Amino acid sequence: MLTRTLALSAFLATLNLSLTAPAQAQTPAYPSRPVTLVVPYSPGGTADQMARILANELRTSLGQPVIVENRPGGGTMIASRAVANATPDGYTLILGTISSHSVAPLMNKQAAGYDPVRDFVAVAPIASIPYVLLTQPALRVANVKELVKLASSKSGGMTYASAGMGTTNHLAGELLNRRLSGVGLTHVPYKGNAPALVDLLGGQVDVMFGLLGESIKHVEAGSLRAVAIASAERVSQLPNVATFAENGLPDFQVSAWFGVFAPKGTPAAIVDQLNRKINAAFQADVAKKFLYDQGSIALNSTSADFQKFIQTEYRVWGEIVATVPKN
Repeated sequence: MLTRTLALSAFLATLNLSLTAPAQAQTPAYPSRPVTLVVPYSPGGTADQMARILANELRTSLGQPVIVENRPGGGTMIASRAVANATPDGYTLILGTISSHSVAPLMNKQAAGYDPVRDFVAVAPIASIPYVLLTQPALRVANVKELVKLASSKSGGMTYASAGMGTTNHLAGELLNRRLSGVGLTHVPYKGNAPALVDLLGGQVDVMFGLLGESIKHVEAGSLRAVAIASAERVSQLPNVATFAENGLPDFQVSAWFGVFAPKGTPAAIVDQLNRKINAAFQADVAKKFLYDQGSIALNSTSADFQKFIQTEYRVWGEIVATVPKN
């Protein structure tokens, strides 16, 4: 009887293995379906273009479609909050920036509804691009000194556009106001850089901090004038544009960085896979040319190092934001 019992137990154990093994083998490898890459800006801007180049490269390396979804509004917070609350399975990512993952949630923590350090895993950085202070040629200002003189002479002051409350070009404008002892630059927020540029070109606003890549064509065409560039040194794309340091404002440097984030809790194996493929994506010729045309500095690091960078950015900008008006 004991022998028959042992034999039966062995048979049942074998049957159990035969039933469970196929189920385990059928677990799909990542990715087994399309991946969504959310962009917290309107179509047409630098972040949107960067996301579409990345999506094309990842489509090949991942073997699945990568869908770019534009979700502008709330100074990048609407899209960021949605992705923070998404299932952490690697199928919902966001192309985050200094605005979405540093400045915006610092400007209004309650409205943000997410913490860029606590609620996300930093997957991979992409690039950093300096800002240019732009104005209309009709204003006839060639440098910061002339801009200050004009602003001080206007009873209502001057207006500056931004991509929305809490975005980097909003903060850059406020910092410029502070460094120039309040010359009277009034903030006008938009839902993204693209519509802000449209109104700057149309004369509805006076000045704006624009990303170098978005600004080059307008400056070269003469439709906008570059007053100064917020980088440590002049850039080859606009060699005749002086830095803010050359305009008498040392250490005035504002750049936008871009990177990919996933909801916190995304499996480490998926994060590592995405990190390798994103780093490789921007080594492709099309991607490298795009980054050069934007005047950007390519970034490449591990997920862990990018996470440390985000923690530092959040702390440093937090100290600055604490002194800047939020409306």
